[in-house]
Amino acid sequence: MTSNHLNTDEFTFIESYYHQNLSAKEIANRLKRSRQTIHSIENYTKITLRTKFNNPPNFIWGIIIFIISTLQRMLSET
Repeated sequence: MTSNHLNTDEFTFIESYYHQNLSAKEIANRLKRSRQTIHSIENYTKITLRTKFNNPPNFIWGIIIFIISTLQRMLSET
C-alpha cells in the first residue's frame, strides 16, 4: 500500500470519520484527498482487523482444544 503521502493526523481523521459512518466521498471532501486514497485505507484497515481478530495465533487454538478435550474426558468419566 503506497500511502506514505498521508500524515498521522490524516490517518487519525480517516479512522474517526469512518467510525462516524461517513461515506468515503464525504471523508475525501473533508480531507481534500481522492476517494481512492480513502477506500485504500479503509480496505487495508478492514483486512488487518479481520485477520487480527478472526485468526488467533496457533497457541490459542492449542489451549482451546486442550480445554475441550479435558471437558469431554471429565464428562465421559461421570
